[in-house]
Amino acid sequence: MRTIIKHANRRLYDASERQVITLPGISELVAGGESVRVVDKASGEDITVVTLLQSLLERLRRRSAEGVRLEDADRLVAAVRAAMVTGCEAGDSYDSEAEAAHRTSAGTAGRAA
Repeated sequence: MRTIIKHANRRLYDASERQVITLPGISELVAGGESVRVVDKASGEDITVVTLLQSLLERLRRRSAEGVRLEDADRLVAAVRAAMVTGCEAGDSYDSEAEAAHRTSAGTAGRAA
């Protein structure tokens, strides 16, 4: 598994290869079957999921000239939704109680107006 370190200046550093890597570079690694883990240098927090989503969005943005099919976008949204509900890794889970509370308070506020 490759470890990518995100520095405070937002620069990504591939510790295995000892070189800077870009979001599209991370996307290429993952597309090639490589496992990656991204860690925020300042906090030590694992930010893999967020970084992978950013790299995927950057890859899609670059492909937008070629066009992204609606079916592909729908599948991507469904996969992200499923990851949020089930958790992306063992131990990670989507905070459904907080989300439900937010929806409830937003709905209540909407009715009060």
